[in-house]
Amino acid sequence: MPLRKIKAKTAPIRVYLAAVAVSCLAASCRSQGFPDSYPYRAAMYTSVAGVSQSLEVFPFASKAFDTPLPFAIGPFAYSPDGRALYAKVLRFGTCGLFRIEFSPTRATPIPGSETVGVGSLAVTQRGDKLVIAGGQRGAPCSIFEFVLASGAVRKLISASPCDPMKITTHWGHLSVAPDGNRATALRNHRLELIDFSKGTAAAIPGEFVLGTWSPDGKWLAAVKSGSDTTFLLDSTTLRQRRVVGPTLLVWSPDSRYLLADKRRTLCGLYAATLEVVDVETGARTEIASSRCRVDRNTVGWVSRGIAQ
Repeated sequence: MPLRKIKAKTAPIRVYLAAVAVSCLAASCRSQGFPDSYPYRAAMYTSVAGVSQSLEVFPFASKAFDTPLPFAIGPFAYSPDGRALYAKVLRFGTCGLFRIEFSPTRATPIPGSETVGVGSLAVTQRGDKLVIAGGQRGAPCSIFEFVLASGAVRKLISASPCDPMKITTHWGHLSVAPDGNRATALRNHRLELIDFSKGTAAAIPGEFVLGTWSPDGKWLAAVKSGSDTTFLLDSTTLRQRRVVGPTLLVWSPDSRYLLADKRRTLCGLYAATLEVVDVETGARTEIASSRCRVDRNTVGWVSRGIAQ
């Protein structure tokens, strides 16, 4: 057969294969069954010491992109509206906390925050206060309330016993209930319920070690020691109501979803892919743009309005 006839016959095949490749590429960036119009997106803080630091954003129907940050950060929390981070700066000679906004990126120091050492922090649901687990002169293992508008700092409760040199006696992995009156935190290898109005802290029965409150105040998502299963506890009674399987205990701002990291053989030992877990149905949707890109537990939710 003449060469030109072979080329003529194979040309449609090449066109077909090219179309398939384009289709597959588009599908690889699309999270099936999840609309890109959803107002929030998953994100992850990444840092290469001395080189770069950024927020990596994972859209549902397009490729991941980076939003550069002005400096490396330590303990931090995503704002409830997904438009900013509140963070401690990892920079010699810099004290206190900053609010880092996006689109455009802007870092603003929070006046008065330099008086408190930060181990863990959370933002209240209204976004008007920070709750900080850390230390202050004369109160090395305490929880403080920081009013953003005025800079006023108030100690809410102190841990007892407290050994400044023993990290297990300090509160960590802090999460604040939407009403602002309660919190949960890890201390002495147990998840404790902290009641600010009563000034009390006690371990939650059931061998739980980590927990986070849903933004709507309905649930406390928690995991037990030695397990990755997520239990949903009634936020009022703290009784177990539902099991949703492994998650990262990271609630979406509208309380509909939890983020999870899915381990895949092709991703290697230290990378994973994010999934969105529907807390009502248990359905899991993979975020395709995050495939094999998640290698640290610094994930959260940001506003869809954050631009590349």
